[in-house]
Amino acid sequence: MIPEHVKTFRGKAKNIPKTNSFMLPYQRKWILDNHILKLMEKSRRIGISYSTAYRVDRKHAGKDQRNDTWVSSRDEPSARLFIQDCKLFTKILDIGAEDMGQKLIEKEKLYSIKFANGTEVNSLASNPDVFAGKGGDVVLDEFALRADPRGVYAIANPTIDWGGSLEIISTHRGSHNYFNELINEIQHKGNPKNFSHHRVTLQDALDQGFLWKLQTKLRDGDPRLDMTEADYFDYQRSKAPDEESFLQEYMCVPSDDNSAFLSYDLISTCTLKYPDS
Repeated sequence: MIPEHVKTFRGKAKNIPKTNSFMLPYQRKWILDNHILKLMEKSRRIGISYSTAYRVDRKHAGKDQRNDTWVSSRDEPSARLFIQDCKLFTKILDIGAEDMGQKLIEKEKLYSIKFANGTEVNSLASNPDVFAGKGGDVVLDEFALRADPRGVYAIANPTIDWGGSLEIISTHRGSHNYFNELINEIQHKGNPKNFSHHRVTLQDALDQGFLWKLQTKLRDGDPRLDMTEADYFDYQRSKAPDEESFLQEYMCVPSDDNSAFLSYDLISTCTLKYPDS
């Protein structure tokens, strides 16, 4: 029997989940990871910040949540967008709580949400000094885009010392960026900080149903509805300013700060055509 979400699907994506999943597999894996230190190395625009907002609300909906959460974004508009996603999910969760005769949300402000259990989610801009004197859980979104990622990490890290957790999410911004230094530590120096490392390229996302999810949101007549995963991969690659930019923004390969170009060998290992099955 063909599932309803497949019968009514308008796009050309081939990787369609068997169920009409709210989150894709890589998003669910991130949401369910409860390590103290987590790092997400990601492609642009694949829904990781969105799923993080859900994870944050899900934690604060629990009666045993004691920590406030401090979410730091690269700028004020990004901070506002993150808290908007949180408010969207709180409305969904609050409906379920009301059905059980419970109250989930106490108060909402422009950049914060106070939950009925007394904890708060606060969305902040990128100034690292905002973490001084604060405690709880920390989310550093678009970490590599900060003026001083190392300084942000240094000041944010002690925030979690009384039982909190720290999540770092970013696309790459050069090989000398502290974000890439952390990844090199994880991969080549024994992971001394004990990060849980997630890596999701555009190809990984397409393999796990990203194009299907995107096409369910597009309006009729959008040319991306007629794309397969291979078409969409080539579309993103062709509209990038150059190959190095595509690799950094979508394939988790940091641009080389020591050279204007990556070596041919490195590029050739990362730009295989998406398999059109």
